[in-house]
Amino acid sequence: MELIAEQVKHADIIVLNKVDCISKKCQKSIKEELRSINPTGKIISAEFANIDFRTVTSLERKERVKHEKVHAIQHLHMKTYIHTFLHPISEKLFEDFLRTMPDNIYRIKGYTRFTGNPDTLLFQYAYGMPFHTYSGLKMNNTLVFIGDDLDHTKLRKILCNLEKNSMSAAH
Repeated sequence: MELIAEQVKHADIIVLNKVDCISKKCQKSIKEELRSINPTGKIISAEFANIDFRTVTSLERKERVKHEKVHAIQHLHMKTYIHTFLHPISEKLFEDFLRTMPDNIYRIKGYTRFTGNPDTLLFQYAYGMPFHTYSGLKMNNTLVFIGDDLDHTKLRKILCNLEKNSMSAAH
């Protein structure tokens, strides 16, 4: 929740999606809470993430002070870890990893190649939801992990074992 609050605090635009699923009273309450965190951000209500992009593109961006960016990174202890697999990995083992992944990993993005499939897939993971889509590109099998106080050594060991076990399972 701290990450979400920090994002709301610094947002120029806040999209309140799925308003059709909540009452007007609840919408008002949520907007008041958002205003208490970010009094100057533009709040846009949406259903099915449908918004008028002219509204978005016509807004003035807030000028960012350098210390705000540094504060957010230091305050949240955010780190990234980049891992490149040298070989395709097992889709099943990767899915097992995602199910048992530490809670302090908030986001993963990059490209994956799975054993038995020559295609490179664009991979996105956010808020517990993984998503693969055909990329049409030949990219390195590289993922960027974003989280709070990531243990690089532990993560590297887990992912190297995943790759090793994927290679053993393929043969």
